[in-house]
Amino acid sequence: MTGPLAVWRWGLALCLIWVGGSVWAATKKAPATTVTQLHCELVYLPQRQTWDRVVTLHHSRRRLQAVAVDGVSVHSFRLAGHTVLTALDNERIQIDLDAGHWRSDWRGIVEGQGTCTAEP
Repeated sequence: MTGPLAVWRWGLALCLIWVGGSVWAATKKAPATTVTQLHCELVYLPQRQTWDRVVTLHHSRRRLQAVAVDGVSVHSFRLAGHTVLTALDNERIQIDLDAGHWRSDWRGIVEGQGTCTAEP
């Protein structure tokens, strides 16, 4: 069959295939995102100031999706084994998730160390 009716039928068939694929993709189960919040108690040297910091990790079973420090989302982060590597306001931050330990360095002038515990 040729002509406008055939073109219309092919167009309808392609639309149905596209809509069906979209519906199937929408019903696929997306990986669940888990939010873990860490409370970190740090000492910054040489001033010997103590600070409380909050780290929020958004992750699924397969990967770390987002990191925020004190409510500020960081632009880049990396997971090296069980250590989160990131930076915020020129402070390079390493958080060992297994040991619950924070280490940071701000331009070689100030160093921070402390412990992190997961909040319930």
